[in-house]
Amino acid sequence: MNSPDDLKHDELKGEAIFFTGAALVGGTKLVYDVGKDLYTRFKAKEKLFVQLIGSHFEDGCHVIRCRVANAYMHGISIAGVDIVDIHEEDFVVMAHNPIREIGFSSNIDTPAQFPIMLVPVSSCDWLININEITHQGIRKIRGIELVVRYATIDSLSDFQEIRQKVRLQWGS
Repeated sequence: MNSPDDLKHDELKGEAIFFTGAALVGGTKLVYDVGKDLYTRFKAKEKLFVQLIGSHFEDGCHVIRCRVANAYMHGISIAGVDIVDIHEEDFVVMAHNPIREIGFSSNIDTPAQFPIMLVPVSSCDWLININEITHQGIRKIRGIELVVRYATIDSLSDFQEIRQKVRLQWGS
């Protein structure tokens, strides 16, 4: 015959199984939702990514540090960079090459030479220097939009582009 303590134990065991099952279902849904969000963000059609590393204002220039990465199975040729509503002579794209050796750290920044070939799963770092923006429309939205033109080397079609909004910083 079951004692009252045995009945309580069986009830607790049943509740524990219920809560464990609910946690598994909830956890599975969370993993599914996160995976779905990641898939939406990094769809297979996205071949090139622009990762923003920093944005600051220095010596009368807006400076953007970014990394452009090839997420495609073939090489990508980057044809150039434009900035919406900014004249080409008002900005320069510099190849950012950090040098790290034992006891020594420095940067060698040189003007980027387009086209730039990115082999699969590779990236390049850029510093984009923009002359101080005084246009009130751009100041009002506090940023710009980068446009990177590229072509995959397995295609004969026209250049594609990827656009990335960037929040700018202004001096005081």
